[in-house]
Amino acid sequence: HYTAGNGGGCFSLAMLANGHIMVGGAIAARVGTMSVINLLANGHADSTYGINGVATCFQFTANATLFCRLVVQSDNRVLAVGYGGYSGGQAIGVARFKTNGTPDSTFAFEGTLTTTFKNFNDLPQNVYVQADGKILISGSASGKFALMRLKANGTTDTLFARLGKMNTGMPGTGNIFNSFVQPDGKIVLTGISNIGGVYSFVAGRFEQTPRSYYNTLKGTCFLDNNHNGVQDGSEGLMSNVKISVIKNRFDSLSAFASNGEFMLDYLDTGSYVSQPIIESSCFTIPGTHVTTNNTYFNVDSVAFAMQPSPCFRDVAVSLSTCRRGIPRSGHPLVYTLFYRNDGTDIAAGKVEFIKSNKLDFSTSTVAPDSIIGDTMRWNFSGLLPKKSAIIYITVIVKLPPFANLYDVIYSQAIITSDTFEQNLQTNTSFIRQLVHYSWDPNNKIENHGGKITAAEVASGEALTYTINFQNTGNDTAFDVFLHDTLSSKLDWNTMEMVTASSNYQLVMQNGVCKWSFRNINLPDSNVNLEGSQGFVTFRIKPKASVQIGDVISNTAAIYFDYNLPVFTNTENTTVVANSLPLNLLSFTAKKDGKTNQLNWNTANEINVDRFDVERGINGRDFTKIGTVMAKGISQYGFNYAFTDNEPLAGQSNFYRLKMKDKDGKFTYSPVRMIGNNSGYHLSVYPNPAKDNLQIQIDSDMKTALQMQVLSMDGKVILSNSVGATEGSVLRSMNISSLPKGAYILKVISTDKYEQLVKFEKI
Repeated sequence: HYTAGNGGGCFSLAMLANGHIMVGGAIAARVGTMSVINLLANGHADSTYGINGVATCFQFTANATLFCRLVVQSDNRVLAVGYGGYSGGQAIGVARFKTNGTPDSTFAFEGTLTTTFKNFNDLPQNVYVQADGKILISGSASGKFALMRLKANGTTDTLFARLGKMNTGMPGTGNIFNSFVQPDGKIVLTGISNIGGVYSFVAGRFEQTPRSYYNTLKGTCFLDNNHNGVQDGSEGLMSNVKISVIKNRFDSLSAFASNGEFMLDYLDTGSYVSQPIIESSCFTIPGTHVTTNNTYFNVDSVAFAMQPSPCFRDVAVSLSTCRRGIPRSGHPLVYTLFYRNDGTDIAAGKVEFIKSNKLDFSTSTVAPDSIIGDTMRWNFSGLLPKKSAIIYITVIVKLPPFANLYDVIYSQAIITSDTFEQNLQTNTSFIRQLVHYSWDPNNKIENHGGKITAAEVASGEALTYTINFQNTGNDTAFDVFLHDTLSSKLDWNTMEMVTASSNYQLVMQNGVCKWSFRNINLPDSNVNLEGSQGFVTFRIKPKASVQIGDVISNTAAIYFDYNLPVFTNTENTTVVANSLPLNLLSFTAKKDGKTNQLNWNTANEINVDRFDVERGINGRDFTKIGTVMAKGISQYGFNYAFTDNEPLAGQSNFYRLKMKDKDGKFTYSPVRMIGNNSGYHLSVYPNPAKDNLQIQIDSDMKTALQMQVLSMDGKVILSNSVGATEGSVLRSMNISSLPKGAYILKVISTDKYEQLVKFEKI
């Protein structure tokens, strides 16, 4: 027997076809979990089920977890419904177990769902599985009997009642004894109602007709350059902006403005608060918009004016696969090189694609401006704020022995602006893949190749997913829908769209993403192979709480018109210990007579192949001038040196290290400068700062500097003149009088050489 303990107990029983007895309840020793015990016909635990006969799948925040019902589905999967403490109140929990007692990852959010009928402290009392697999849950909410319906995959059936839920109007807070569906499809509820201390029997019957009444919210996000709140003729739309819509603590969802336009259908009555969400501090976020619907068939429209602050420079790049996205020896592979201007100034610069040496370049939709070895470069200019561009690059995977089964293919993209940038975190993107011998055109791919390190998670690195789809039927697909239930190990609030092959509408609620490609008119592959394909690419960060060994799993469902879904592969990404063990302890550059001397120290070298020394004249464009091979494997690392015997005369010399691993992956060191003019390097700390901002200036010669603090709209707030001697000097600036917010520190030397650093005042 199992000891339930104080607060535990058995609350439901169910029988399997093989005679096994399923016991549902709470075990106090397993705090906050819904537990299911599988007993053999002789009363002993089935040790092959779960862990020693016990399956657990759900954890509330409070100790008490109570069951209302266990249901064995026709495929012998067990469905459990209960309730427990959650976020200061009480919520409904739904879980489904596979026949071996493990959570059913195809159901809701990796096997579990948290929900309510209407508010906290709602009580579920019964669960019923319809013949079509849809799940009815009945109970009480706000003094009325309540009902909700889930789809077979655990998502809310929004076409049922009002967004899948309803208060029946039947008064009372008593127990529902039963809920079932008649042969004609009507739902019957029976139970007890306590009205004024008098208990009465109550029954009700309800239609299951799909709801045809709803409300709609549609809108746009536009670039309000002149800050007048009105979209003028020269002001364009901003694509891929997330719109947060909140009705109550549970009814929250997000929409993404594809090409600047978004639309939310099937809104219920009540008040909805919507607002754009954008991480960049260079935009002033407009106020919230409130939509109130007392009836149905209403359409509300809103235009959000995104007001930019001047002089903010930021470009970003993303590399992903599309169409033929799985590398196969001897076959073509198509990459999507996507870059955009996230700043508020017109951008110019270059974007590079550095392919694996296991790939041969074939074609690209835009011809490269240069190809040097494995590096292709495209120059760009005139890229307007919040605008983007895409280059499709076709490569051929080499044949064995150059590219063998399960070989790692690592490629990278780098974007560089012609002017100083405030944010460099989005300037690189990589994709790591394994060579395969076969592939499915409807697939899901993540850029890390199945592994993300704990260090990458800690640094806030995102996972980049691409869902590829192809119409392999025998007729045109007029509409395509993608449904992706995000793993509970992902931080859903960080989800952001990168790009897609066609205009789309995206709605995300409770971690379920739904893309709609209406009127896409996708031809079948027999008619048009290239035109039959499409994709979406998005980024999302793992939760900071994930541990080494955790597996982040995701599977997408693809609906061509209204046929049964086509499921992609399950893309698994495992959190692993640091796979890039090199730790660069120091990197210095200094003059030594007529030569320049570089020195660096490392720690924990395990997989390092070599250090490529690169030199440039502006801190952006670099050329390889030498290579230093790694010395081997050592926990304590090594000391390295390189001498530039012929530094560039009459101008500053910028240096960086390209630190390359044996598996082809590489990272760059910080840039170091040795000047032959009044150039200097600037850094500030702490950042954010409260009272005093410390400014470190590394200069190669004595010079006078003008320091200015600018607001984000370019106005000079503080100004101070200082002197810098050769070497490193530390200066302090009092910023205690500044209001909280983001600022730019601008430092100008006597020969007009300037640098800008963004900081925050707290």
